[in-house]
Amino acid sequence: MNDSTYDVCVIGAGPAGCSAAYQLSQNGLSVLLIDKSEFPRVKPCAGGITIKSIQALPYAITPVIKRICRNIVIGNGQTKKTLFSSKSPLCAMTIRSEFDAFCLQKTIERGAAFEVHSKIVSIETTDHYIEIKTSRSVIFAKYLLGADGVNSTVRKLTNVFSDLKKATAVEGKVYLSESQMPDLEIDFGYVKNGYGWIFPKHDHVNIGLYSYSPDEKLGRSRLEEYAKAKFPEYNLKEIEGFQMGINTQKYIPKSPNIFLIGDAAGLVDSLLGEGIFNAVKSGQLVAEAIINATKDGSSALLNFSLRLEKLQKDLDICQNSADWFYNNLKKGYFALTTMPVKYCLLKGFASGLTFGQTKKEFLRLFFIKSPISKLS
Repeated sequence: MNDSTYDVCVIGAGPAGCSAAYQLSQNGLSVLLIDKSEFPRVKPCAGGITIKSIQALPYAITPVIKRICRNIVIGNGQTKKTLFSSKSPLCAMTIRSEFDAFCLQKTIERGAAFEVHSKIVSIETTDHYIEIKTSRSVIFAKYLLGADGVNSTVRKLTNVFSDLKKATAVEGKVYLSESQMPDLEIDFGYVKNGYGWIFPKHDHVNIGLYSYSPDEKLGRSRLEEYAKAKFPEYNLKEIEGFQMGINTQKYIPKSPNIFLIGDAAGLVDSLLGEGIFNAVKSGQLVAEAIINATKDGSSALLNFSLRLEKLQKDLDICQNSADWFYNNLKKGYFALTTMPVKYCLLKGFASGLTFGQTKKEFLRLFFIKSPISKLS
């Protein structure tokens, strides 16, 4: 069993882990990024990458984009439908396994080391280092980042973090020809505190259900019912269920050198169940905190806590909006589809603004030109 020492060990090589490792490596720190799987690996996810996520990433993801969406059909259950149409791109569609593998390759090219470790056995803190014992070696690091998802092993083994609330989703694929491909569609309220979705790719659609209600049981039969209503002549394939960590129980960093980011920290937006942007941003924020602490001896814990607070305020706005919207769906859908709200939401989404920023800058969005995206 070989031992190795790094400035930072990052457990989990998804968007959060790669974003942190990329920025840390770019600034000269030694980084080991580990995951339990080789890449590409299967990752249940609808694969929609928002404009804000594309703008946050330090590299273009053009090679893994399967479709650019400028139209979104918004439904109230399966009854009312409203088309949101934009001249500017609103979302890029990827295959999540390909997207993650691409981000990992970019991170390795930037200088991070990557290893596959099937199991994390223990995490111990010494006077100078964190000792991470895995199935294949012992790793020593000054900092440890848990980017290992909703069922984070770092969260479990360190035992210094509060419980994580979870949203659930189930999705499958329907294979279609290009001529049959629909617009991106979201049917709010099809399930309690959530929605059904259709995300078009190059040769199939991802179709699924999302809910942040602990009482809503999502499974194969519910999804098959939804898919049959949308595509009555086609078979639903590759059905998978998954969970997401949401912000209803706020993550508060407590350790001076062990931090959670992304899904492991519960940074998924409750309103839409979107987590890639906050994964990328939280990875970058913790990297900035560690870089500053390394340069000037300041507290990485304080630096990260202050940076994370702004991200969590936006998530709080999403949570409060989600609670009101899903509990007042008739009024909420009417407000959402009125021209002023519809117009400003499209502008905000296409400009890469967060939901909180869009609400704050609502009036200004009336007077700005449609954004020109690098995806255009």
